Amino acid sequence: DQMFGFETFTQNYTELLEENLESLDLDAAFDLNIYAKNQGSPEAAAYMLDVYIGEMKSLNEVLSKSIKEQNSKKAKTVSKEIQRIATIMAAIDVKDACQIIIGKINTNKKVTIKDLKSLSDAIELVAEFAEVF
Repeated sequence: DQMFGFETFTQNYTELLEENLESLDLDAAFDLNIYAKNQGSPEAAAYMLDVYIGEMKSLNEVLSKSIKEQNSKKAKTVSKEIQRIATIMAAIDVKDACQIIIGKINTNKKVTIKDLKSLSDAIELVAEFAEVF
């Protein structure tokens, strides 16, 4: 009997990842190995994947609304929460997009539609990438 431990989980996902990335022609939107380690167990990682993606999508809508309403305090708080989730998931593009937005808010610069679109696109890539699993 083979125990379904972390190494088996990582190996299975790595194999799936390698097989599916070629057919998708998609760069890794987040680091599956780091994400799984951050979760502590394969079961938690699998369960939380949809939760985190849902949270990022919802928070992104709140962020867009906050920017439109020029509520920089709320926009910064929401951006930091998206960035926290992106850190757990090792989703570098999402983290980077949040950092740009937070930096602009901190320096009283205008957060542009392009900035928001970059974040939305990065979150969508994470969601598409996660569907492989």
